[in-house]
Amino acid sequence: MLNESEKEFIELVLTAGDKALEQDTFELMIEEGVPAEPFINSTWDYTLGEVMDSLAEKGLAYTESQEETIHYNGGLRGKEIEPIKWENTGFKTVDRQYIYFTEKLEELYQE
Repeated sequence: MLNESEKEFIELVLTAGDKALEQDTFELMIEEGVPAEPFINSTWDYTLGEVMDSLAEKGLAYTESQEETIHYNGGLRGKEIEPIKWENTGFKTVDRQYIYFTEKLEELYQE
């Protein structure tokens, strides 16, 4: 039921989770999800959009947008690095895409 790109993406997430988490990766992906940004600029043979669209059509994964407040600084402007100045720091609200797996994917994967 999974194509090669989907399998490769899921393996990537599970491998990273096994190395970085002290909990079950599927549990985290179902309950909390992970930000999509680390997976967007990839050097893989697929794009995140293609894989997520395919997984979503099958009811195996989905994305949600969440508002988050982040801290930023003005140290990077254009291509030159500038010293960070207190007056250039602040907080802003951004929409961040999160990737979630479904229980159906966990069941399918563990077969």
